[in-house]
Amino acid sequence: MNTPDAQSPEAEGKAAVKSAPAPVPPSISMREFLEEKPPGSREFVNDWVLERQYSTELKLADPIVLKCPLCDSQQNFSPVNSPTVGDRGKNTTDCFVIYKCRNCEKFHKRYAITLRPKGKELPILVYKHGEDPAFGIGIPSELRQLLAADKLLLEKALQCEAASLGIGAFVYYRRILESMKGRLFDKVIEVAQKIDAGDEALTWLKAAKQDRQFTKSLDEIRSTGLHAIYIDGHNPLTLLFDEVSDGVHSGTDEENLMSAQRIRIVLGHLAGRLQALMLEQSEVKSAMAALLQAKKAREERRAAGGKPA
Repeated sequence: MNTPDAQSPEAEGKAAVKSAPAPVPPSISMREFLEEKPPGSREFVNDWVLERQYSTELKLADPIVLKCPLCDSQQNFSPVNSPTVGDRGKNTTDCFVIYKCRNCEKFHKRYAITLRPKGKELPILVYKHGEDPAFGIGIPSELRQLLAADKLLLEKALQCEAASLGIGAFVYYRRILESMKGRLFDKVIEVAQKIDAGDEALTWLKAAKQDRQFTKSLDEIRSTGLHAIYIDGHNPLTLLFDEVSDGVHSGTDEENLMSAQRIRIVLGHLAGRLQALMLEQSEVKSAMAALLQAKKAREERRAAGGKPA
């Protein structure tokens, strides 16, 4: 009786490659894509399938949080429509997505997107053509206060970022960091004094502020003990100035855009942390002063009447 020949190692290897599942690309949620990504963004979005009896629809995040001009505040928005994905999720589909403010129920936000499915089990590739009203990047009030003197540069940086002009956005954020270096150090020094960061930290910060060279200033910043402003154990000042130390990145416009977004996010966190430390210290000092005053009043009552407090 003849037995079938065993497969060669090469044939077995090819069979294994054919049967291996397709790699799952890194992806984000639909909520993050609609809320945070500017027009021109192309991202893989997960959890997108909404199966109907006779069609496949795009599963939209509900709610998403946007600024409502009519309510003049951040509000929850819910989808008005649910676009059908062509040929049950097999073909590219161009569509509009519409959301309505839950609060006033009058204001609508519209997105123009293209869906490119890779299979129902995989994240869908979504391209954002535009949105109406125009995309706007939310800036924390603490960051606007910190960058008040660079308001025009900030607006231009945000305009470039919203339009996905990566090199332009990066250049404006770099100019902001160069312009605000002295004022930023003044703010950090003020916080260092408030939180009693120590003489060594203050000495290094003051020396670094006067140094015109970024690289030397960075070495000095690394020597400080301002761990209260660190992010995951890293000094945000070092991260920010390292990011722009080599000028415009030689990479793609998309890479420059990602760099600009990182700078904005870290700057915003730093501004918020500095203000929080100032407020925390003021609250602690106020509470200590109130405790001391109450203690003094008790002692005066005991001295006057001999009664325990």
